[in-house]
Amino acid sequence: MKKNILLLVISLTFLNCSSSDENVSDNSLIGTWKQTKLLINGNESQYECIEKNYIKFSENNSLEWARHLNPDCNLDEGTPYIGTWNKINETNYSFKTDENFVLKLINNTIEIQEENDDSRKWIFKK
Repeated sequence: MKKNILLLVISLTFLNCSSSDENVSDNSLIGTWKQTKLLINGNESQYECIEKNYIKFSENNSLEWARHLNPDCNLDEGTPYIGTWNKINETNYSFKTDENFVLKLINNTIEIQEENDDSRKWIFKK
């Protein structure tokens, strides 16, 4: 009986241990996101190449943003943009390529705006 109680206590101890990984909450941002919309002054802008655009967030706080342009859907000059990202709070992030951007994570959608220009908003989903 004492052995059973000891085994139960040891088992419960291991079940209650948590991971030492401090960035677990950031995992929802980690990965590749596909662009679904571009809003300009609140109006949706349609163009053929939008589904080719992506942004990839890595665990080491680096990112890669590829944007394609009309009419041939070629990569925008100078892309993919390479940069870094940082968590501000549970839903807000900042990232920097050659420009500064702010990012909001809402459920499974991210909204990206230039830091000093709210006229354009890029929408991405996983």
